[in-house]
Amino acid sequence: MNIVKFKLPDGSTDCYVNLDAVVAAKPAEDGKVILHTNNLSLAVEKEQFEKAISEKDGTISSFNSIVNRLIQAMDRMTVHFPTSIRMHL
Repeated sequence: MNIVKFKLPDGSTDCYVNLDAVVAAKPAEDGKVILHTNNLSLAVEKEQFEKAISEKDGTISSFNSIVNRLIQAMDRMTVHFPTSIRMHL
């Protein structure tokens, strides 16, 4: 789940939206974007939506690099037996 907090145009209300569940995002008047999910339509500021999308891309790429480094470190820690030794065991 990719939950993002948006501040609604009235300024006093916060709304949490799962960006993975967004079906469509349509531009609206006054610099807003309307997010459509299966059970919700919500108008948010365009800047907030663009910021949420750009943060998602950066987070995923950094997470992938961390996982790749972990896999490489674990591979270096494993002991590889040559084929000739395995045959004698």
